[in-house]
Amino acid sequence: MEKNKFNMVDGFSLLVKWRKLFVYNFLIFSIVAAIVSLLLPKWYTASCTLLPPDQSESGGLDILSMLGDLPKGLSGLSGMATPSDIYVAILKSRNVRDSVIQDLDLRRVFEADNQDDCLAMLDDVTKLDKSEEDMILIRTTARSKKMAVQLAESFVHHLDRVNKTKRFTSARYTREFIEKRLADNEADLRRTAEALRDFQRAHRVISIEEQTKAAITAMAELEAQIALSEVSYNMARRQMDASHPEVQQLRIKREELKKQVAKLETGARMDSASYVVPFDKLPDYGLQYAFLLRDVEVQKAIYKLLMQQYEQARIREAKDTPTIQILDKPVEPDKRSKPKRGIIVISAALLSVFVSLLIMSLFEYVNRLKTVDPAGHAQLQSAVNVLKNDWRGWFGRKK
Repeated sequence: MEKNKFNMVDGFSLLVKWRKLFVYNFLIFSIVAAIVSLLLPKWYTASCTLLPPDQSESGGLDILSMLGDLPKGLSGLSGMATPSDIYVAILKSRNVRDSVIQDLDLRRVFEADNQDDCLAMLDDVTKLDKSEEDMILIRTTARSKKMAVQLAESFVHHLDRVNKTKRFTSARYTREFIEKRLADNEADLRRTAEALRDFQRAHRVISIEEQTKAAITAMAELEAQIALSEVSYNMARRQMDASHPEVQQLRIKREELKKQVAKLETGARMDSASYVVPFDKLPDYGLQYAFLLRDVEVQKAIYKLLMQQYEQARIREAKDTPTIQILDKPVEPDKRSKPKRGIIVISAALLSVFVSLLIMSLFEYVNRLKTVDPAGHAQLQSAVNVLKNDWRGWFGRKK
C-alpha cells in the first residue's frame, strides 16, 4: 500500500525527470504565440460619449419628455425605460445600422455576402450601452484608426437624423392640429363677439359698469334737484297763493323732475336713442352682458394660448439644430485594442504547462501499465497501431 501512495517527492521527481519537456513546450508555445500575435491584424477602438437627452429640447412633443417628467428615481424602476434607454434602442435599430452600413460601404469592407451577415459583423465590432450616470456610450472597433472613428461618427450622425425626423414629424402634426383648432376658435370667437354686439345694439349697452355709474350719478342729481324743488315749492306755497304763476312753475318743475326719475327707474317713455339703462333692467341686462362678455374673454384667452403654441410649433418645425449633445467626440486611438499580445503569450505559456502535464501523465501511465499489466499494455499498443495504420492509409490517399 505504501508503494502505491503518491507523495510530493514523487511529483517533484517526475517534474525533474520531464523537465526538458516542460521547458521545450514552454518555449515552443510562447514563441509560436508571440509570432502569431505579431501576425494577427491590429484592431483599434474609438469611443464616444453622449449626454442624456435634454428634455427642454423636446418641447413636450414626444415620449422622451413624458419620461423626463417622471419623479426622480421612478424612471429607474425595473422594466421602465429611461430617455437614455430610448437613445440606445434607436442606435441598435435596423434603421440606424442599415444607414451606417450604406454610409461606409461596410458590405465591401466586411466582404459580407448579404445584409444580414453584414449586420451581424457590425454588431460584433460595436458596443452600444449606457453608464450608471445615464451617459450613452458608443464603442466601435475596426482594423484602421480612421474606420473606427468613422463608425462612431456615423452612429452619432444617424441618431441625430432619426431624432430630427421624429421632432420634425411631431412638430408638423402639432402645427397642423393647432391650425385646425385655431380655425375653430376663430369661428367661436366671431360667434360670441357677434352675440355680444347684437345684445349691445338691441339694449344700447356699451359698458354695463360705466352706464350703471352714469345712471346712478344722474339719479342722485335728479333726487337732489327734486329735494331742492320741494323746498322751493313749499316755501312759495306759504308765501303765495296756489294759483300764483311762480308757484305753478315750481310745481311743474317738480313734476318734470319726478318724471325723469321714473324714466330712469323703469325706462318708460324714454327716448329710443338714449344709452341710459333703466334700473329695473340692470339685473337682467347685467347678467346677460356678463355671460356674453365671459364667452368672448374665454375665446380670446384660448386664441392667445393657441397662437403661442402655434408659433412654437412653427419654430420647432423649422428648427434644424443638432439634437445630440456630445461629451467626448470619437478620436483616433493611439494604441491598438486587439490583439492583446501579452495575454496571448501568457495563455499559451499556461497551456504549455497543461499539455506537458498531460503528456507526462500519459507516458508515465503507459510505462507503469507495461510493468504492472503487460496484457493491458499489449492491448493498448495494438489499438494504437490500428489507429496509426488508419492514419497512414488516409494520409497516403490524400497524397
